[in-house]
Amino acid sequence: MATTVKLSRPLKVDGKELLELFLDLDKLTGVDVDSCLIEAASAAGMPVLIKQADTGFHAQMAALACGVPVELLRSLSARDYIRVTEAVQGFLAASD
Repeated sequence: MATTVKLSRPLKVDGKELLELFLDLDKLTGVDVDSCLIEAASAAGMPVLIKQADTGFHAQMAALACGVPVELLRSLSARDYIRVTEAVQGFLAASD
């Protein structure tokens, strides 16, 4: 599942302003998921217990899926950050 998330404010990436993020979640592998779980757990200082509910894990997956550092996603406005993490949450829910 690939999805495009329109941003309410531009995100600066490598000198360019992006008005939307393209998340190619289908390209991710099991290795990528495990890596995102490890990164999210490390950032939170505790393990990810429920993948569908952990926004830190969602942000890690979104960053990998659209090819930007997770720190850039965390700098988004709250509204945009929620849109991005909800896109990943929807992907995970559809995988059940």
